[in-house]
Amino acid sequence: MPATEPLAAAYRRVRADLLAAFPDTDPSGISLEARELAAFAAGVPRERFYLAQTALLDPAVLDALLARRIAGEPLAYLLGQWDFDGRAFKTDRRALIPRDDSMAVLELFLELLPKTDEALTLLDLCTGTGCLGLSAVSDLAELGRSAKVDLADLSPDALALASENIELLGQSDRARCLKVDAFVLQTLAPQSYDGCICNPPYIESAVVPTLDATVVDFEPHMALDGGTDGLDFYRAIALGARHILRPGGVLAFEVGYTQAEAVAEILRQSGYTDICTRNDLQEIPRAVAARLPQA
Repeated sequence: MPATEPLAAAYRRVRADLLAAFPDTDPSGISLEARELAAFAAGVPRERFYLAQTALLDPAVLDALLARRIAGEPLAYLLGQWDFDGRAFKTDRRALIPRDDSMAVLELFLELLPKTDEALTLLDLCTGTGCLGLSAVSDLAELGRSAKVDLADLSPDALALASENIELLGQSDRARCLKVDAFVLQTLAPQSYDGCICNPPYIESAVVPTLDATVVDFEPHMALDGGTDGLDFYRAIALGARHILRPGGVLAFEVGYTQAEAVAEILRQSGYTDICTRNDLQEIPRAVAARLPQA
């Protein structure tokens, strides 16, 4: 079918269909999704949506996207990219979608990193898209600080996606990918990192099948399941990171909305100091960080 539908009309049509399909969803969110889908189908950058109302698109292309969204597929996967910390990251079903909640752990991590003129060496464990590690070195560079990061994951699919994001963001001189089992950090060189940031799987195993269909049917279960109580990765990493962090190094975790206190206690029992938390934009404790004592 030729490109015959104007962008403005396509937006109105998609918005109406989404409102009918998701009647309990905030209408402002529906409007945002409709704009994103219509602009994407028209090949119009989202920031030019209001300036390109007469641009034509192929209704069949838009209808295919709309059908996938109504079936539950997340918008980020339909668009193939998602913004985090002001940067667009490639996203697909190989890794979790970057979420604004994760800004809490990124901000806390950057604040606690050792204050030094030396170049920092960082580890982004359970990296997924690589959004945390790549954002960390990019933000540090903007502050005039030098840093390199290893993007580590056990999933070959996630590592392939992270590698694509390294290239997309032009960070090949600052970042590399490593296949790493978070439960066996002793395979990494001792005292090799100034900081480790991690968004591990933290959903209780029994809860994973009950998650919203947009998550459980599309995002990788490997990146969700944190064991019986959701804390398996925190226990293992808190101990393993003692081997790979330099004295004074920082370990920062994203946590589930009820887990901050338990993760802080895990870090305390594992010998870390300066334990602190940070709330996300919904004022939920979302990040817990601590420091490995100086030798």
